[in-house]
Amino acid sequence: MPSFPVRRTVPDTPPVEHLDLLKEGGVCPFTMEDGRAAWLAASHEAVRGLLADRRISNNPAKTPSFSQRETLQKQRGQFSRHLFNMDSPEHDIARRMVAEDFTPRHAEEVRPFFEEIFGEIVDEIVRKGPGAEMVEAFAFPVATKTICKVLDIPEEDCQYFQKRTEQIIEMDRGEENLEAVIELRGYVERLMRERTENPGDDLLSRLILKAQASGDIELSASDLVDNALFLLVAGHEPSANMLGLGVLALAEFPHVAEELRADPSLWPGAIDEMLRYYTIARATKRVAAADIEIEGQTIKEGDAVIVLLDTSNRDPKVYSDPHVLDIHRPAGNHLSFSHGPHQCLGKHLVRVQLEVALRAVAERIPGLRLDIAKEDIPFRGDALSYGPRQLRVTW
Repeated sequence: MPSFPVRRTVPDTPPVEHLDLLKEGGVCPFTMEDGRAAWLAASHEAVRGLLADRRISNNPAKTPSFSQRETLQKQRGQFSRHLFNMDSPEHDIARRMVAEDFTPRHAEEVRPFFEEIFGEIVDEIVRKGPGAEMVEAFAFPVATKTICKVLDIPEEDCQYFQKRTEQIIEMDRGEENLEAVIELRGYVERLMRERTENPGDDLLSRLILKAQASGDIELSASDLVDNALFLLVAGHEPSANMLGLGVLALAEFPHVAEELRADPSLWPGAIDEMLRYYTIARATKRVAAADIEIEGQTIKEGDAVIVLLDTSNRDPKVYSDPHVLDIHRPAGNHLSFSHGPHQCLGKHLVRVQLEVALRAVAERIPGLRLDIAKEDIPFRGDALSYGPRQLRVTW
């Protein structure tokens, strides 16, 4: 019987026992460590269907914990009320309050800023090189600059924010990890008080004003802080991980970098293929709010449901040669941004961010290559996220 979580034996490939589920059927029952009935969804069709199903709940009090931090939060009743933890229709109302800041048009409007700032980051790496540790020198600074721009966080606070989010990423550190969350939440509380008293032309101010004017949903000051903290962390950790993996792709597959330099029009498709191939959010968890019939199985109300995003993105029924990074394949239907009501709010912004940042690396460091054996690269092995802790390159 399959289990979860399972650590990857090959860094950029889902666990074999999860890939085997694609041969046996898209949905499989398993028993969690606490004896609770649960289900693994692996196929592209099953994962897509469940994520779009309104009978699937994100209620944090009922979904399983996959980190020491989450376990501690449950034990202490510290449940956040933010976009990811809300169900419809409440979720839909709250999401609309911030949606205008994450449109394709808005993402293109910040492209010139990204080109300037990310170019400066890469130029500094080149100036200090050859040789760099790209998670510290590139991935985290780019992710930090992005979210600070989106949320209009003061420049002088960016380094503080980056250090705290780095601590939050390490999900297996329990108490230390939770302390970083609490400290960062205190910072966001102060930030939100300032925006409430002196609203400006920024996402957080608009969120506050729309919440105050809404007759459809009641969001307390604490709820607004939870949502701001969610946007801040969710916009940073995944980006940092994917930026590191994007550099890995360019360094490990120099023919890909060469093709992209020769034909920049390939970049949008290449970004989607990298997102599919690496799938940084390995899985997401839900709980059935009603009985659900799927692929001849009955998921009972109250059962935990784990949807394997990484495995679904390697489904051979959808992708030919799924374990090959092929920037020419039409990979836009990948599930790396999830699907349904909780599909990643910032997907358009992320695509532009990755394209601009990785293009700067490919074009300004044409001889990029790994300065460490791939098997020696330290990866984050957490249940729900994936990326390099360090990535040494040279040129």
